[in-house]
Amino acid sequence: MRSLSDRFASVDGHVEGERRKVTALELLSAHRRQTILTARRVLLEFLLSQPDGIGSLDDVRKSIDLPGGVDPKCMGPVPVSLRAAGLIVPAGFISSARPVAHARPVRVWRLVDRAGALAWLRENPLPDTPAKPCDGSQFLLFGGATDGR
Repeated sequence: MRSLSDRFASVDGHVEGERRKVTALELLSAHRRQTILTARRVLLEFLLSQPDGIGSLDDVRKSIDLPGGVDPKCMGPVPVSLRAAGLIVPAGFISSARPVAHARPVRVWRLVDRAGALAWLRENPLPDTPAKPCDGSQFLLFGGATDGR
C-alpha cells in the first residue's frame, strides 16, 4: 500500500506535468501558428462532414502536408482551443492508423457545437502566406525527434 506522502507526490507530479504540457503547447502554438490554424480548420471541417461528428488528429494528418523539418508533434495544440471554446469534447481513444505512430492511442473528438464551429471557421480564415520550413528550433524543443511520431 502506498503511503500518504507517495500519493501527494504523485499529485504534485501530475500538476507539474500538466504545467509543462501547457507551456509546451503554448510554445508550439506561438511558433507554428499557421500550421496549427490550418490543422484546427481541417479538424472542424472534418468533424462537420461526419454524420456522427467524430474524428481524430489522424484524420487531420491525412489532409495536411507539414512543411519540411516540422515535427508532427506540433499537432498537439490543435484541439486545445477548440475544446476550450466548447466546440469539441473528448470521445475516447483509438489506435493510430499511421504506421509511424506504432498504433499508439490517439484521442477521438466529437463536435458538440455545429453553429459555433461554422462561426469559428468564418472568424479564422487561412492566411495567404505558406507555412515556413523548420529552422531547427522545433528539433531542439522535442529533444531531436523528427521521425513523424
